[in-house]
Amino acid sequence: MGYHRDPQHFKSLSPYQGEMRRRMWAMIYSLDIGFSTQMGLPGNIKHSLSDTMPPRNLQDRDFDASSTELPPARPIDELTSSTVILAKLHLASNMGVVSDMVCNPLPLSYEDLVAANTRLDVMQATMPDPCKFRPLSESLLDPPPVVFQVSPVTIHSLSHE
Repeated sequence: MGYHRDPQHFKSLSPYQGEMRRRMWAMIYSLDIGFSTQMGLPGNIKHSLSDTMPPRNLQDRDFDASSTELPPARPIDELTSSTVILAKLHLASNMGVVSDMVCNPLPLSYEDLVAANTRLDVMQATMPDPCKFRPLSESLLDPPPVVFQVSPVTIHSLSHE
């Protein structure tokens, strides 16, 4: 269906359709890496064969099917309906590199390991604040949509308290 190709290559797609396709591709790619990593297998999707840009950090109300142009992205630390999708895509991209290294039958160089570790450090440091692990006790005043949207993070942090 061409989700691995950025919508800018298809002039027949509206900005709305393009953004929805980017969101869909981000979820498909993230799920592929997540499931394959859980099974100890390499991902089915090779990131290098896709040129789809990440979706923009936008609220759903920022654009609709009649939009002729997408608005500028909101700051990544502003929680929108895309923030978690973007964070998972960023995480999946880095997990994919590590998964490929783990599944590689050839020995890895020390430099490759250091580079992967550096990427993971950068990923952790640049994770949007709304997606960072924090205890539920710090989330008591958050509105329900925020708690539900990042609930896997909150649940994960509860299991480590």
